[in-house]
Amino acid sequence: MTADKTHSRKPGAGATRAGARSAKASAPSARAKAVASRAQKAVVDGVDKEVVEADAEASLAERAHRALMGMILSGELAPTEVITERQIALQLGISRTPLREAIRRLEGARLLERQRSGMLVVRALPIEEYISILDVRRVLESEAARLAAGQIAPEEIARLRNRAEAVLALPEDAPLPAAAQDEDLHLLIADAAGNPVLEEMILGLRTRTSMFRFGRLPSRRRDVMREHLAILDALAAGNAQAAREAMEQHIDQVRATIIARLSDSHRRR
Repeated sequence: MTADKTHSRKPGAGATRAGARSAKASAPSARAKAVASRAQKAVVDGVDKEVVEADAEASLAERAHRALMGMILSGELAPTEVITERQIALQLGISRTPLREAIRRLEGARLLERQRSGMLVVRALPIEEYISILDVRRVLESEAARLAAGQIAPEEIARLRNRAEAVLALPEDAPLPAAAQDEDLHLLIADAAGNPVLEEMILGLRTRTSMFRFGRLPSRRRDVMREHLAILDALAAGNAQAAREAMEQHIDQVRATIIARLSDSHRRR
């Protein structure tokens, strides 16, 4: 009998070769990898470009916001004055897109308002609203002064005290130094109170009433400095109750002065 020839194979050898062929076929080529890499880089670069452009736009909007607010608060743009986007954009050297974002924020802060005709104007603050804001400021800022008592560095107290005393030493008709601003003390107290929500509320309300800063009321500047010194003395001593009362008296005097000024203005008409 002739024995049949049999071919011996290692078990699984065919499957291994088939798997290798399959893996080779499924593996991406070098060219495919390069194409994919370039595509991914293009996406990343595109995203980065969009992020950079968005950041630049936000920066311009913030710059426009600060500039436009400064023009309003300084009186360069008077109440009821019409705001022309094109003119302001040219003046600030920016496009209208970031300017519109700044305008939107100022409308939200009620410093600008759009009339029924569509015209955008600087909002005139009604006296009733101003007095209402002062009433709220009295509550918030006196509480901030109470919390800030004993919390402000002595060198900061000394800096503001020296500034107030320098203003008191000036002749009545002397120009007020730009550095001698009422804001510094109030902002320092709001920060030292240690309550971010309270600070934000105070800053927002002070912005809305800042058109009546004491710099525009020369007859008040000496009184304001004396009131500031009383507040500073209480803060330095860590006397919370005295700080609260000194701040209340300060805002009460601001309120009384503004009401008297407006009443006198109405009588002259």
